[in-house]
Amino acid sequence: MQALNIIKAYNNIFLQERKRIRKCLVENCYENCINSHILQKNGILRQISVDNHLIQLSRGIINKKSHDSLEFKKVGINEAYSFPGFCKYHDSEIFKEIENKASLHFEDVRCKQLFSYRTLCNELRIKEIVLDVSNKFKKLLPIEEQITYYWFIEGLKQGIQNLKYFKNDIESNLLNGTSSFDYYTLVLPKLEICITGPFNIENPERDKTSDLTDVGKIPFITSILNIFPYKENLIVIIAIHKKYSCEWTINLLNNLQKPNYLKSLSDLVVLRTEIWCASPNLINKIPKSILDKYRIVWKENILNFSYSIPVDFNLFNGC
Repeated sequence: MQALNIIKAYNNIFLQERKRIRKCLVENCYENCINSHILQKNGILRQISVDNHLIQLSRGIINKKSHDSLEFKKVGINEAYSFPGFCKYHDSEIFKEIENKASLHFEDVRCKQLFSYRTLCNELRIKEIVLDVSNKFKKLLPIEEQITYYWFIEGLKQGIQNLKYFKNDIESNLLNGTSSFDYYTLVLPKLEICITGPFNIENPERDKTSDLTDVGKIPFITSILNIFPYKENLIVIIAIHKKYSCEWTINLLNNLQKPNYLKSLSDLVVLRTEIWCASPNLINKIPKSILDKYRIVWKENILNFSYSIPVDFNLFNGC
């Protein structure tokens, strides 16, 4: 297939899968999903919106000119930072403790578990959609390209298995009042950005497996991050698993407590997560030349999961 035809076919499949009605992520619930916000719409997202809109990093549709899918998109508050995760009942019932309170208490472990749980579920649903898209798209490729795509699909399946392991873990914690994670909370000066996601970045020196049979074994090290503005501060909630801890996340936690923490936040956005949104006011403060650098670095490192990746600019310098 010619490049433009491949892009067109992929985009069509992606749009079909994105529109498909999906079932609630709660086990044994077969109700259709609603649009679930990753973070509070009214308590968090609305306070950094401008005319009820946010700027969100959007991926999926491939640009025919640049051949990449990175787009800074202006999104209405009702759709921003959301995913097809839970039915109306479970979306309301599970998260009422962090949705219906006038003031959130971040020292409360259960509060942090709920933030982490929803972030994990968002990533799980994203990977499920990408898997469905990839399975359909692979069939359109020549045999030699299907072989390469096969390993990408196998990696997605492993990622889904791993997320389900920790999803079940947090569900058990919420049900039984236990905690498999250590939760750390930082309060930083306000920055109008939301960043969420699970991480499993291995240190090749410390986390390498002792036996080849362990490669790809579920679970693998995983931590969960939530960063968002709340009232006059920027709240950082990091969940590090007690048994499967991530040294990279521990280093991030330490770096966010240093004077140059904005550079650590910038590196996080540029290299490590695609799940973020920001106030239009914040994005407008970032020079176009820096955003162009972001695009280049992102494209060059899209499949780079190295423990350390140098970046020579700071998105938030002067913000």
